[in-house]
Amino acid sequence: MSIALAKDLFWAATLIAPAGPHRVLIASTDGEPICCGGNTYIDADCGIDDLQDTVDLVWVAGVWGWPGQQTAAIESWLARAHDAGSLIGAAGTATTLVASAGILDGRLATTYPQAAAAFVEHFPAVNLEPTRALTAAGGVFCAQGINSGADLAVSLIERLHGPRVAASVADDYLVDFHRSYRVTQVEFDAARYHGHADILDVQLWLETHYDHPVQLSRLAAHFSMSPRTLTRRFHSATGELPTEYLTRLRMSVADDLLRNHRLTVSEVARRVGYTNTGAFSDAYLRAWGRRPSAIRTSAKGGNRAGDR
Repeated sequence: MSIALAKDLFWAATLIAPAGPHRVLIASTDGEPICCGGNTYIDADCGIDDLQDTVDLVWVAGVWGWPGQQTAAIESWLARAHDAGSLIGAAGTATTLVASAGILDGRLATTYPQAAAAFVEHFPAVNLEPTRALTAAGGVFCAQGINSGADLAVSLIERLHGPRVAASVADDYLVDFHRSYRVTQVEFDAARYHGHADILDVQLWLETHYDHPVQLSRLAAHFSMSPRTLTRRFHSATGELPTEYLTRLRMSVADDLLRNHRLTVSEVARRVGYTNTGAFSDAYLRAWGRRPSAIRTSAKGGNRAGDR
């Protein structure tokens, strides 16, 4: 996906964002113009070392070939940005640069399908699912190519600026796309490209019952399977255990509620099926690397009673 298209989408979003314009910058290793395919040059706004310690989102440009010594500085910076809480987005071959930074190790990812075999060889620690259009894991978001990359960009705009801004950008700039761009729908579309209708039924059931306690034994019985069979087949189709999928779903919904609604942490916990706010807070920390109270503070300007 073109870095110019990505910048246009994010820039358009900042113009109509309720909080006012944000800076959208193209950064190179040293601040110099970037030589792209076809001997095309793109001017950089700054070097990576000129950026603030924390940025809201880093969209990684695609690369030719495989990361090497020439990308070492970028990889190191990406790792620091991720550790500092920046969201990381990558489409197509850009996922190889993200993987080379080490922040996809042990996480679900996708990549440009023709590069999948080489990707596995270069990055065996990454849980690659090349048949998926989109993946989201630990604040790192991957897309296969141009179309799914546009989907991903709009879903990240929703994370930053809310659903109205995302829908407006999609309507104005992506006229050939007719999808719902809600964050949870876009993220979890990525886990539905497996072709197993019975497991898809389980996923859809979880996506409408995540706000209630879910026991594996009862879930399996509801779909006429043993817990062991359900676990095996679900993992084979999605790459996750049913409990992992449910937790990821709950955490994605919770993140949306925390960022875009005036709810306390305890209220959010109840809405995503947790009766214990402490257990919810711990699960959110494992998923996103921050306590939910920190998101409430930054998103809404202060804590309310019930935050933790």
